[in-house]
Amino acid sequence: MMHRLALVLIFLGGATAALDLPAGAELVEEVRRSPGSYMLPTGTAKNGVVPTEPVDGNILRQVWQLPRAQTALLPLLRGIEAQLGAEGYETIFDCAATACGGFDFRFGIEVARPPDMIVNLRTFRFLAMRNTSMRSAATLLVSRTPERLYLQIVTVSPPDDPSQAIEVAENPETPAPGGDVIALLRRNGHVVLSDLVFESGGTQLGEGKLRSLETLAGYLNQDPVRRIALVGHTDSVGSIDANTALSRRRAEAVRARLLQRYDVAAEQVTARGVGLLSPYASNATPEGREQNRRVEAVLLAGE
Repeated sequence: MMHRLALVLIFLGGATAALDLPAGAELVEEVRRSPGSYMLPTGTAKNGVVPTEPVDGNILRQVWQLPRAQTALLPLLRGIEAQLGAEGYETIFDCAATACGGFDFRFGIEVARPPDMIVNLRTFRFLAMRNTSMRSAATLLVSRTPERLYLQIVTVSPPDDPSQAIEVAENPETPAPGGDVIALLRRNGHVVLSDLVFESGGTQLGEGKLRSLETLAGYLNQDPVRRIALVGHTDSVGSIDANTALSRRRAEAVRARLLQRYDVAAEQVTARGVGLLSPYASNATPEGREQNRRVEAVLLAGE
């Protein structure tokens, strides 16, 4: 059974079209940016970098959750692809999990945060589409857990289209320095290590006590099965390649501190960098750029 959703997505001669999703679909997040720029993924992640093309316009990101019993992952994806195809969109990139680039791809693209959007690294699928005549683009990201399906739709409409001219700020959940890092890590699957401070272009950690690392190390040392990835992020000052390398060095600096000072086993911690591709805040202000220079811990196993 399908039902029609009031999803502002496609514009044809001033008319708005909607998508059909299975009954039971629930909208859990909607974020609009106007004007904005979306980095449209166009290929498989290689050497930690996702090839992208900037698309400017009015950006709408929606996250839907569905009971898994209602439909399967692939039919959901193909059903939406067919509807977009009927409106003139063409698929430019289509991949599944490891074929997308796995971890590097998932953390190199724009993804809403848990618990709204859960991305299973073994089962997710991604699709990018463009409509050249309408100067529009759309991406679909679908994933599943044992109980639910997760669907993220990002669409970009022309910048002169007034119907999406709304700015909605995101408020990422981060612990205050010394806050309950482990509770957020276990609940959301990731957490910002908010007492780590990096200057623009810098990779060095201070020598003082860092409560987040002390807490994280205690959690890891309690059980050798527990594993995390440290993911570095930067502001937008500089090139994508330079920032990706910089973010990896920041994550590696945090990993080295955990191993050397807190005796965490090397196999429990990996370090990756995604550069400027996953911002928390606008890079247009000094405050936003400072927020974007961060390292997150991502829970991989052991719970």
